[in-house]
Amino acid sequence: MKKLITIMLLTVGMAQGASAQDAIASIRKTYNETKASADQMINAYANRSKNPDEVMSEGGWPPAFYETTVMQNLPATGPHKETFRFFYYDYEDYEREGGPVFWRKIHFATVAYNFAARNYYEEYLFDEKGNIQFIYARNSDMDEYIQLDFRFYFDKGKLIHAIIQGRNDLEGDFTSLYTGKNPPQKYKDYVNGYINYTKKVKALFDAIDSGEHF
Repeated sequence: MKKLITIMLLTVGMAQGASAQDAIASIRKTYNETKASADQMINAYANRSKNPDEVMSEGGWPPAFYETTVMQNLPATGPHKETFRFFYYDYEDYEREGGPVFWRKIHFATVAYNFAARNYYEEYLFDEKGNIQFIYARNSDMDEYIQLDFRFYFDKGKLIHAIIQGRNDLEGDFTSLYTGKNPPQKYKDYVNGYINYTKKVKALFDAIDSGEHF
């Protein structure tokens, strides 16, 4: 009986592991496609003044995205610049009574900001239901003076895999600090902080979208 239970537990564990790996692979594929599309859109708008006929079309390419910047002069750290970019799912319903209805949901967001001379960068990928799928963040560990890279994968809002890397200077190679689904306590504040920040990212997108002129 004990042997049978052990075999069953191993089988369940292997199935769960395979399922998680499939989810991670799917998220990576979605992220790579989304990031490539976002970069293409950003570059097209950036280059429109140089060769508008080549990068912009009357057919609506590239699609729109939102960008907003917050400027502050903070005590102790000085000038602070925070730039958000939002990319979204577009929905259209022509069957609604009273005429067509259009709405949008956040799909991908990037955040670039600084505190004093330190620069930070984050990315947030959402599924069509608004659940967070993936978070990438580059941060600094003020205690150990190393730069940190975080990659967090989620399934239905639950963390299923984390990759944490670090380096001791800005020019060196990143080395692995942790890989798994339960990051050590020393990284818990980072994990929880980024997860909580998704609420601000979504709220800011909704605020901008509600004031956009269609």
